[in-house]
Amino acid sequence: MRQHSPPTEETAPLPSPAEVLSPAARRHTQEAIIKVAMTSTIVATILGTASLFVLHLGGSAFHVGLLTTLTALASLSQFGGVVLMPRLGKVPLYRLGRYASLLWYAGLILLACSEWRGPAAVWLALGLYTLRIAVNAIGETAWWPLLQDATAGDAIGQFFARMRARLRLTDI
Repeated sequence: MRQHSPPTEETAPLPSPAEVLSPAARRHTQEAIIKVAMTSTIVATILGTASLFVLHLGGSAFHVGLLTTLTALASLSQFGGVVLMPRLGKVPLYRLGRYASLLWYAGLILLACSEWRGPAAVWLALGLYTLRIAVNAIGETAWWPLLQDATAGDAIGQFFARMRARLRLTDI
């Protein structure tokens, strides 16, 4: 029978991030994640009106369909997030996606305030929405790894119950 050598520094399994976090740090991280999820729910509600905004600018059913398609394809930018995550880290990548998407929101707000209408405004809005969703999706690449870091063993059920309850309150 073959003898196994004791693990060396090179072969020893790394502790999971959940094991590294203290219970207090894990609880703090979970609360932060819940707040971010609540904010995302509010943002999703606001963005749900994107098609109405495009129609208001003078867009057609074609533009609304294109907006839907571009929104779905923007999640492909998560491949960029996979490349950036090892270099930047999970939290910095998530923050980068969130904060950088604010730039595109600012452009949409300026467009709405300008009362500019017509084909050029429609195409500009489509581009701004697509860029906003793509940049945010790069950051969203870190969402599930952050959730895994913040939950350990039996904490998963309690965490998701708290998050679901707060999300339903946000919906109301």
